[in-house]
Formats: sequence, C-alpha cells, structure tokens
Amino acid sequence: MPPNAVAITFDDGTIDNFELAFPVLKRMEFPAVIFMITDNIGKPGWLTEEDLKILDQ
Repeated sequence: MPPNAVAITFDDGTIDNFELAFPVLKRMEFPAVIFMITDNIGKPGWLTEEDLKILDQ
C-alpha cells in the first residue's frame, strides 16, 4: 500500500452494506472488503448471493 493509504472494510455483511455503502463506494471508485458471515447469506437483513455477485464486479 502507498503511504497514508486506508482500507475500507465492513464486518458481517448486513444489507446496508449493499443499499447504503455500495452506491457511494462505486461513485467514488473506492474499493472495499466485506467480511461476510457466510451462515447469514440470504437471511432477512443480510446480503444475498445475488448481492454478493454484484458487489464482486
């Protein structure tokens, strides 16, 4: 990483990562990482497989 770099990370994989953060990160062209709780994929309030595929693009 270059000096003064930051890493943007999200824990757990709640749906707000997709609905709120993703549009801003995409617009700003900022990369980020989500540390997803895989047992929660597709449960209410959590990211779905489709959400994760979109985020991976």
